Amino acid sequence: MVLWFRRRNEAARLAEVNGRLQRQLEAQELSYQDTLHSFMDIKRIIHDINKQLVYIRACIEAGHAAEGADHINGIMQQIEASCNSITTGNLAVDALVSHALNLASDLNIAMQHKIQLSGAPVDIERYDLCIVLGNLLDNAIDAARQVRPAQNRSIQLHIHSNNNALVIYIGNSMAAPASTAGPCRRTHPELHGIGLSTIQQVTGKYGGHLRTTVKPGKYETVVVLPYAKTGS
Repeated sequence: MVLWFRRRNEAARLAEVNGRLQRQLEAQELSYQDTLHSFMDIKRIIHDINKQLVYIRACIEAGHAAEGADHINGIMQQIEASCNSITTGNLAVDALVSHALNLASDLNIAMQHKIQLSGAPVDIERYDLCIVLGNLLDNAIDAARQVRPAQNRSIQLHIHSNNNALVIYIGNSMAAPASTAGPCRRTHPELHGIGLSTIQQVTGKYGGHLRTTVKPGKYETVVVLPYAKTGS
């Protein structure tokens, strides 16, 4: 009977993990679609830019320089909005970070990013990379969006790779806990805990590590994924 309960609990746990991973994959597919739409917007703007240049030239020829300058500023704003995408060459990183930037902009979250991928391929399975980076970004956005006032919302993302490992750092603002009473683990209950167990499983697979740090008004996570032990 005890063995039966253990097997039943393990089956339930695996079903929950598989369901979580499936939802993550579906989310990443949506991210890829968002990136594709962004590239289509860029192509549309390039196609239309000649028409805008004709109008600007007319403004200059008519001596309406200020009107032409205002129109240029409007065009630059549209291009900046449509080009809010990342092009590192790694599709998983590009899609997930681009999607997060667009979402952060919609939620009035100031998101800074610095991505430096070396010439060597990122030797992490795309499935695993989507799980780790997707959960980190989702958790950071979920936490930052709860900060009041909105101008205090922020996210800092650093991704670095070399010939041996991929390192991801993400720090985000977080709302103060409603009460300081109770154990420390309750200071950030659902903001970051949902995906951390899944991230931990992936880092363990690669022989890496996960570190989280709670500071006043800020939550930081560092993930290191070595290449050498891929699939071990």
